[in-house]
Amino acid sequence: MNKSNTELWDSVLKEAVLQNSLEETEMIVNGANINPLILPEGYDRHMRRLVSHLDHPFSLFQYCRIYTRKAAAVILIITGVALTVLFQNTEVRAACRNLIIQFYHKYIQYDLTPDYNVQEVPPSIVPEYLPPGFCLADIHSDPGYFRAIYKNDSEEEIRLNYIASAGTIHIDNEHYMVYDMQIGNYNGLFFQAQSPDYMNQLTWNTEDGIFRLASTQNADIMKKIAESIIIP
Repeated sequence: MNKSNTELWDSVLKEAVLQNSLEETEMIVNGANINPLILPEGYDRHMRRLVSHLDHPFSLFQYCRIYTRKAAAVILIITGVALTVLFQNTEVRAACRNLIIQFYHKYIQYDLTPDYNVQEVPPSIVPEYLPPGFCLADIHSDPGYFRAIYKNDSEEEIRLNYIASAGTIHIDNEHYMVYDMQIGNYNGLFFQAQSPDYMNQLTWNTEDGIFRLASTQNADIMKKIAESIIIP
């Protein structure tokens, strides 16, 4: 009898536990005890990006590009630190300074300014004299600037440039010798090339603007061309 009572109570207890579990499950399914959970926007973006990567996996090229950028950044940082350490050395700073001076002194700068304030470029600038065989090959004119190129059958060139405003010329003094030259009533500079790869150059200022003549012709011919230039 006791055994039967025990089994009966066990069955009743199991039934009660199952009924209670069923009721709690129904309450959860019906949303009675579920509080809404709002995720931050950053989590949402991260999940979207993760899903996108799963749908569209990176190619080998994309991985190489990403890691190449990282490697380049690391190399730049290491290089910057190394240069900072090197420049603490007096001898390194002195060597860099000498290199800069050597490069800077390789060039001569000439600042040219017209004698008067010229407002516009004449429509054409024509030399009355040109060496035999040369004729006009190209001409270009803009506000404040004029250029004409003359060629012969051997493709030798004479270049005439004119600017109405101040200008600057940088000359490599390893390949040029500089001489003063009188162009009519005006003072000019003649840059004589020391190498066949460079052209002789002649520049002078007038009240009309700044002229620059470049050619492989000698100084006398270039002076004759310059003195024959007519501005309409």
